Amino acid sequence: MNNQKLTRIERNNRRFYLLGLLIVLLFPFLLKMNPGLINSCEFKSTFGLPCPTCGITRSFAAIVSGDLSQAFTYNFMGPLLVLVLITYIFQNIFELIIDHRIFIRNNKRFSTNLIILFFLLWFVYWIIRLVYQI
Repeated sequence: MNNQKLTRIERNNRRFYLLGLLIVLLFPFLLKMNPGLINSCEFKSTFGLPCPTCGITRSFAAIVSGDLSQAFTYNFMGPLLVLVLITYIFQNIFELIIDHRIFIRNNKRFSTNLIILFFLLWFVYWIIRLVYQI
């Protein structure tokens, strides 16, 4: 852990991040109450191919319903993305509680490489979906 206290701006940023992340994670609950909220993927309608995020919303909804295997079927990256978002939520909450930055946020190279790795994995998964029509 680092002994560097959060500035007022950093505390406000953490609160803003938390609000955005919670909205993203609460969206599947709204979808479950109103299934017609999302009809189709514009990318797929236009190009006839699934986009990298096709199935993410349904994957999130399956997670909310407790069906993890179905969540992976809709989009393999859905449960992984939920895990990343939940980890980031806890990181922000922890930083707000202790009023200090923690290792992951201070090490920008590590954070950047982790983000690049995640999106590279997502891109590779998308290519596999396109090739094998999963």
